[in-house]
Amino acid sequence: MIFKEKHPQVKMTDKTITSVLLGSYIRTMIISLFLGLLFFFVITGKEMVYRQNLNNSRILTTFSYFINMQLEDIKRYSYNLIIDEELQDIIDGKEEGKSKQISTFLMNKMAERNEIQSIHIVLGKDVISEYKQPVFDQEPGQFLKELGINPDNQEEKSSFYWEIGRDNIEIQRDNTFYLVGSIRSKTTLKHLGYLIVFLDPNELQKKINLYLQELDYEVLIKSGQGNTISFPSDSGIEKYGNLLVYREEADDSWWQLFHKKQYSSRKINSIQGEIYGMARVSLYAPNVEFALILLLIITIEFILIASVIIKRRVTSPLEEIARRARKIGIQGNLSILFPKEEYYSEADDISKALNEMMEQIRGLIQEVERREKLQKKLELSVINHQIKPHFLYNTLNAVSILISVEEKESANQLVKSVAKYYRACLNQGKDMISLKNELEIVEEYIKIALIRNPDILRVTYVIDPEAGDLQIPKMTIQTLVENSIKYGIKQMGEPIRITISAESKEGYAEITVEDNGSGIKKDIIERIMKGESLEAESGFGLRSVVMRISLSHDIKNISDIIRIESREGEFTKVILKVPFQNETGISKRDSH
Repeated sequence: MIFKEKHPQVKMTDKTITSVLLGSYIRTMIISLFLGLLFFFVITGKEMVYRQNLNNSRILTTFSYFINMQLEDIKRYSYNLIIDEELQDIIDGKEEGKSKQISTFLMNKMAERNEIQSIHIVLGKDVISEYKQPVFDQEPGQFLKELGINPDNQEEKSSFYWEIGRDNIEIQRDNTFYLVGSIRSKTTLKHLGYLIVFLDPNELQKKINLYLQELDYEVLIKSGQGNTISFPSDSGIEKYGNLLVYREEADDSWWQLFHKKQYSSRKINSIQGEIYGMARVSLYAPNVEFALILLLIITIEFILIASVIIKRRVTSPLEEIARRARKIGIQGNLSILFPKEEYYSEADDISKALNEMMEQIRGLIQEVERREKLQKKLELSVINHQIKPHFLYNTLNAVSILISVEEKESANQLVKSVAKYYRACLNQGKDMISLKNELEIVEEYIKIALIRNPDILRVTYVIDPEAGDLQIPKMTIQTLVENSIKYGIKQMGEPIRITISAESKEGYAEITVEDNGSGIKKDIIERIMKGESLEAESGFGLRSVVMRISLSHDIKNISDIIRIESREGEFTKVILKVPFQNETGISKRDSH
């Protein structure tokens, strides 16, 4: 047995199935998380924006009402202050000591309201101020300019209006609300000056923060002049100041959903401006049900993506190996190779082991086929050697009989025919001969038979010229003719007619030897077709024909070689089906 030299194979990959599975799961988790978040925003974003808008709108409505109530309360207080008879009398009184009297009046009134930081009365170009805390180096002109009040134009402002700004206090850096009201004479309704009331930003922030902290909410108020104030004072909403624009409450469109906070807005008429509000928490933080939806989406994605990735990277290589193994089992095609896998080393090792095994199996099969051919040649040679002595014995016996009855000429002719017969049979030691050469052997055999009994038979040939090169085991037709002569004669003196025909068909030829002899019994035909041994002497001849064709052409089924038709006392017809093949033993049909 010869095996091919094995060459070391380089591994396609050093990855193991464990590392591939782990890597697949990590990839799946990353992809699932990314797609889950994307789907989550797409699926739930609209609903969550709507909910946030609705919640913001409710909070903002409540807060607006709260602010308006605070400002309205200070406005009523300021109005009562302006119409106070004491203040009116001081303003209408003599100039001497007027400022001091107004200051004392204001100080007494401020003690009534803790949320007021300062009160200012502007009479012409004079500004009389009273503060919660001492203030020095006032600049009345600068103060009025910052507030947008022109003392020379006494009719430019309406009766009362709110604005946002800073008080005339050096240490104050935060905006607050302030009210400007026109002071008019109770009797003549003539414009006398302005009353300006600043709310204390600390008190204002403290009061409002207590309310907003419970809601975790931020508010920014923008006046008609564009000045702003935020609650809480350190609120992050201020950095969105330039982006905040008033929009209708029915508008629930997305607003910078993925990187900005969602806000609500509404008009605030008390300061002729707008108020904006947004929650401090993330848009998605308080929504537990949406978190569960996100978890469900990611879980479903993970299962689906993991199934696809693991099938492609883990099970597909094994399925491909199994598919090729099944194909080999069904088709018997041992030339199929198993794939070299690149995903993990275990699949690659399996493929290499199976390829090596298939290579060894192919080597073993080639060796078995070689030995089978040798065995067939040996069996064919044994059968041929069994046939030749058998015929030689019969012929020599006939020569002996002729000599004993002093038929020397006939005996001499018989010996010459036997010599020609065996010269044709030898065929340079080959077991397979052409149909043409086989017929020459048959003719010599018939001459031998006719020497012994000239009236024993009549032979007819019907040969297709295309079948002349058909390769058959030598002495095949001769054996059938010999059986017809020996076992087909009905009675002495009555010749037997034998017809030998050969017809070429697609890939094979049909050879027929037919006689009008005594026929063959049905049970004997059945035993011949089953390959059983026969007690009759003719059994060896038919069995040798079938066995030699079977061995030389590798045909297992007897019915594919021979068909026997016979009726006792009337005829026997033996039909052989022999494939075309050249002298090398290859079928012409296969060689194409």
